[in-house]
Amino acid sequence: MLTLAFAQIGYAVVHQWYGLTGGDNGLLGVWPAPWLAAPVRYYYLALVAGAGGIAVLGVIGRAPFGLVLRAARDHARRAETVGVNVRRHQWITFVIAGFFGGLAGGTFVFLKGSAFPDYFAVPRSVEPLVMVLLGGVHALAGAPIGAGIYKVLDTVVTRYTEYWQMVLGVILVTLVVAFPRGVLGVLRERGRG
Repeated sequence: MLTLAFAQIGYAVVHQWYGLTGGDNGLLGVWPAPWLAAPVRYYYLALVAGAGGIAVLGVIGRAPFGLVLRAARDHARRAETVGVNVRRHQWITFVIAGFFGGLAGGTFVFLKGSAFPDYFAVPRSVEPLVMVLLGGVHALAGAPIGAGIYKVLDTVVTRYTEYWQMVLGVILVTLVVAFPRGVLGVLRERGRG
């Protein structure tokens, strides 16, 4: 809830700070350098940024730092008892997440050539959460798989009905209830059984 409250504050600031953000109009004409503007080159930039980001996060998750984060997530007081500075690790994680969020945002802005205050609104904050829930919370591949499922559902549902938000909401709630551990969680359980 605190994150959503900060998102609303950020949305209000971005929406009203015309000198920096362009206000309602947003930032227009944000294109990559001419050598990168060709669609194929931009595709490879996005591919390297996405795949490289996931690979680096995978390495971080398997490193001792990642294991400490898991310990702090599962039982913070126990981790503190064995000498882990949980607060410091959370701040470092926040900075790492901010870096990768900025990388994704920069790649996205180059795709659209603009950035609008609506990208800061609450529905934009909820979409990634839904994607992670669909794919699987405790799996690195959960977010990309969930994003693929979400976008396919979004594309198919919006094509066939004007009430796409309601239909998509019902489908997503059904999927989250049917697969509480996400799609990867179900696949792991079936693989073990």
